[in-house]
Amino acid sequence: MTNSITGVCSREVSPVQGATYLGQQNITKEDDLAYKNTILRSEPGAWPHWVVEGGMTMSIQKLRTAAKLWVNVSGGDVRLVILVGFRPSRRQIHIETWVPEQTPMSLSARKQHNEVDMDFSVDPPTYRGPPALVFEFSRLLGRAPIPPGEQDVMLSRQDLLRLGRAIWWGI
Repeated sequence: MTNSITGVCSREVSPVQGATYLGQQNITKEDDLAYKNTILRSEPGAWPHWVVEGGMTMSIQKLRTAAKLWVNVSGGDVRLVILVGFRPSRRQIHIETWVPEQTPMSLSARKQHNEVDMDFSVDPPTYRGPPALVFEFSRLLGRAPIPPGEQDVMLSRQDLLRLGRAIWWGI
């Protein structure tokens, strides 16, 4: 079966929820929402390729710490963490992306330079950030895209505002 949005086999974009992963130094992480390519990582307990780390009550700093942990304790197996911070009292959403970065001495998590802030307390809502968030295909699926149909996934400013509105309507 092919996913109509990405054009790839649905086994390559499999959601995993509520799984607990054992990482380096016996640190465990439990996902809220994560995805993996089960063709490449079919073993139980295999790390997801990407994770959404979100929270309404956690500070942005705590969410950043959690994002770093996903990358670091997985040894870089988690290729992308999408951090989503909600501030219900202010009707604001903050988004960041975190990826592994190999340095000469070690592997560490690195925040990408594409933060998004949306404020839904005003009409029309305000948006601060890049024109689009681009998620590298290889980070999402663990393999290179096959042209011409497969490519990086892009969420435009309009896509993100539409998603943000849907979130606030659901809260």
